[in-house]
Amino acid sequence: MHFIFVESFDRGPWNGETARFSKGISGSHASPMYLAEQLAKLGHKVDFVSIYNYMKETEYKGVNYINFQNFNNTSCDFVVATNHMLDMYILDKVHTFKKVILLMHNDLYYQDIIFRFDKSIFLIGYLNEFSKINFEHIQPYLKDYKNFILPNSIDLTDIQEFDVNKKENSLCFFACVSRGLKMAVEIVNRLDNFILYSNTYADEHRYFTDSNNKLIQTDGCSKYKIFQYLAKSKYFVYPLINLENNWVHYDTFAYVVLEALLHGVIVIVPRIKVYEELYGDAICYVDSEGILSEHDLLYWRRENANFGFPLLEKYLEKINELENNEDLRNDYIKKGIEVGKKYSSIDIANKLLEECSLF
Repeated sequence: MHFIFVESFDRGPWNGETARFSKGISGSHASPMYLAEQLAKLGHKVDFVSIYNYMKETEYKGVNYINFQNFNNTSCDFVVATNHMLDMYILDKVHTFKKVILLMHNDLYYQDIIFRFDKSIFLIGYLNEFSKINFEHIQPYLKDYKNFILPNSIDLTDIQEFDVNKKENSLCFFACVSRGLKMAVEIVNRLDNFILYSNTYADEHRYFTDSNNKLIQTDGCSKYKIFQYLAKSKYFVYPLINLENNWVHYDTFAYVVLEALLHGVIVIVPRIKVYEELYGDAICYVDSEGILSEHDLLYWRRENANFGFPLLEKYLEKINELENNEDLRNDYIKKGIEVGKKYSSIDIANKLLEECSLF
């Protein structure tokens, strides 16, 4: 089969090779990359098109990375796009196809564009039941579209080796600053002999200073650089709160969590439904009883100051408990690695092919 992937990632130039070795791309944009590579490995023809013309054109792992301006008119079996409706400009150059598969990492951007097409051409791939419930709550017309569940995935051969016994006294935070960096710094500043490794794709640290010098900005944000720091870190503290405005960031999958688990890093987060669904008890949840309501843990897009400082002591208690119980730490590490393997890109690619075989 012939697949055409289209992405509206607006920084570059990039492709599967640069994302690994020079400058990374954020999680939701990595998903089509891993999926495309595995489809190519299985013998399918795969083009990967940048609508914004930010691609560093090449062939890598069997995938033809190309810019829209250089992409010739063609036909294919399936177009695989994201929630960014500007991706639909690809149909100006694709004459015939069976379906457009939308990988829903967020609710639809430029949503009016979807109404220009007959809904029968679309097949929506939700990452999980949590995201389906929330996106259909935000944009109820999505209930009229055929859909299936297709989690994000990762190439397990990219995961770097690590030694549990050589983990440093370090936390890590590899996510956008607004998703809890300030809170993570508050936590590490209350721990003795711990440091915090962090970096972001937008180099946002210029907006943030740490007076105690416990925050260490890592040298580069390619996937492999980040994986090197994950391999030696003990804990990933992910508060999900922007303390500047109390906005809570609810992930629909969280690559940062998956990458950490697969590198033997214990992930510490509030108990929200999406993590319970995807990662179960492989995640170390802070006790939020009496602080956060069930309603705030179930639905997306909340403003809630209780995700922040009221939970600070809960994070510290959890870290101290783990530090004093090696068996407990090792149990979390083992469970994290095992649950992470469920999201192997080869398995998810085969799941996509099963859905495609129906058309």
